[in-house]
Amino acid sequence: REFTLTVAKAALTITADDKTKEEGEENPNLTVSYSGFVNGDNASSLTTQPTAATTTSPAGTYPITASGAVSGNYEFTYVNGTLTVKHVYSLNITSQGNGAVTYDGTRVTNYQHFDVKEDHSVTLTFAANEGCELNQLTANGRDVKSKVSNNAYVLGKLTGDMNIVATFSEVTGGFMVNNIHFSILSAPDKTVIVD
Repeated sequence: REFTLTVAKAALTITADDKTKEEGEENPNLTVSYSGFVNGDNASSLTTQPTAATTTSPAGTYPITASGAVSGNYEFTYVNGTLTVKHVYSLNITSQGNGAVTYDGTRVTNYQHFDVKEDHSVTLTFAANEGCELNQLTANGRDVKSKVSNNAYVLGKLTGDMNIVATFSEVTGGFMVNNIHFSILSAPDKTVIVD
């Protein structure tokens, strides 16, 4: 009597691992995970080629697909991963007059461009020269000076490109000492108001 023994291939799932990058960066090292190896097998006998977005891909999500595994012992199931390409926003700071704006450790006294990652929070600080003050502050053309507190303006996480213009000017009708503004009420009486 003859018997036929059929050995079925084992099921192996290959999952492309999720990755994240910023716009314009090279793709990260694309990797896969395996589930279902038997008899002490491992990935060394398989060939897979993950693919994903290119460096020119705009912000968004893209599938990472795995394919091309070869083995006589396994039937393959492939599961896509996701490559998330995050925005990089432009932050342009113009500082005019007698003072400076500081962002992320950089003091801007004229103009500076910054690339800001999508999940990075933005805080600007202002330092007027002696006898001067922050006179105007606009964000994308909108007056935001009233939002300055303790010489700082918190933009938070950007949702688009941002143009900041800070204008510093001499204090009129008074003088500054140690960032305290004194308004002159009567010069003969030497009377001042501390703002």
